[in-house]
Amino acid sequence: NPARWAGATLRTRGPDATVTLFGGKGKGSGQLRVMGVRSLLEAKLALRRCAVKVKKAVYPEARFLNFKVENMVALATTGFSLKLHALVEALNEQDNITGAEYNPEIFPALKCTVVEPKASIRVFTNGKVNIVGITSLKQAHEAFSVIWPIVCKNADDGDMPEQ
Repeated sequence: NPARWAGATLRTRGPDATVTLFGGKGKGSGQLRVMGVRSLLEAKLALRRCAVKVKKAVYPEARFLNFKVENMVALATTGFSLKLHALVEALNEQDNITGAEYNPEIFPALKCTVVEPKASIRVFTNGKVNIVGITSLKQAHEAFSVIWPIVCKNADDGDMPEQ
């Protein structure tokens, strides 16, 4: 229903991706957003394939222009389990980290924000780390390097962190 949501969803194979085409009144915005890819190359390929489909089916003047990354999600594994209650206290003492909180009754991960580079981080007890709100792999590495020394100091007693 275009009155509620002015978009169409396309799925591609090789690479497996979900692409959303945003329209609107008149010609629409023509923006394509891709999800589910693991690299920039896969994202460009999926978007190009969708642009070709749009060109053939609907709009012959369609072109692939202005590729830009607006948001990425990076996943990391520490290799050891963590004591999140102690970790949240240690993170709150840092200057470059804000809003560290952990309430397992509401959400199973510790949440915090790295100020520079601006990134939101979720740390789970099993050692998994999600970094969101970044636009490059370099930013993901920088954000992870901010929390890594503190994470290593808060490893669960039975696990030995690799440094």
